[in-house]
Amino acid sequence: MQTFVSVTSEYKRIKELLSFQILDTPNEEEFDNLVKVVARIFNAPVVAITFLDEKRQWIKASVGLNFCETERKYAVCNYTIRQYGITEIPDLSIDERFSSFPFVAGAPFYRYYAGFPLKTESGYLLGALCIMDFKTRHLRDEEKELLAAFARSVMSQVEISARYRMFTNINEARGRICCAISRYMQDPTQPIPQLEGLPEYQAEYLTSVNGLHELDNLLMQEADNINKELMEMKRQKRIALRGAVESLQCPCLKQLTLGYLKDMETETLVEV
Repeated sequence: MQTFVSVTSEYKRIKELLSFQILDTPNEEEFDNLVKVVARIFNAPVVAITFLDEKRQWIKASVGLNFCETERKYAVCNYTIRQYGITEIPDLSIDERFSSFPFVAGAPFYRYYAGFPLKTESGYLLGALCIMDFKTRHLRDEEKELLAAFARSVMSQVEISARYRMFTNINEARGRICCAISRYMQDPTQPIPQLEGLPEYQAEYLTSVNGLHELDNLLMQEADNINKELMEMKRQKRIALRGAVESLQCPCLKQLTLGYLKDMETETLVEV
């Protein structure tokens, strides 16, 4: 039995989505590799990682698509984020909700859709990991469980990417601090420059070069802590996905998936 999401939480869902700062970001290897692996395992011509804001469906990574966004009203994933379980449409052309969609009624004439929502720890559904095909089909129960496991892995990567952007911002701030210190050392008569994009507590450190050094040390420690968090988050992501695959009962599906996971488990850890 499916559990459905209240539409009254849409404002909070959008707010949660924006907090991850994932929309309109460049391609990232981890997401690109994941959709490629899913496409091979499920033998699907189209795989996409989608996020839905107020009016559009934005596509973070995909196989088989040559665009990065669509109108939300024409997104099947718009229905996927209304319930916590898998959404499977064996034949889009005979489902009155989707039969008139341009990509169903016209080229490329999609028929099959299966998607699993990307759920945050707070329970908000930001988007979906979905597969599409030009022919009708069904997923076996274990395949549905595997798609759900990959969707959870996608959400873990969303969280990792958000933390990594924070890590990058801190290091960029440290770079600006180092430049300010260098300019001050060259001409101590110049006032300490105001540096934007630093933590709220920056003001008390911007009155002297010693303060800048102290702030740099604080940011270095914060970056080090985030780096440790990132390594642990990546480790947990690998453990969770591998555990889901190890529990598969179908030997062929299990062996196939474990083979593709080897590439995904060679991600380079972030270093300070």
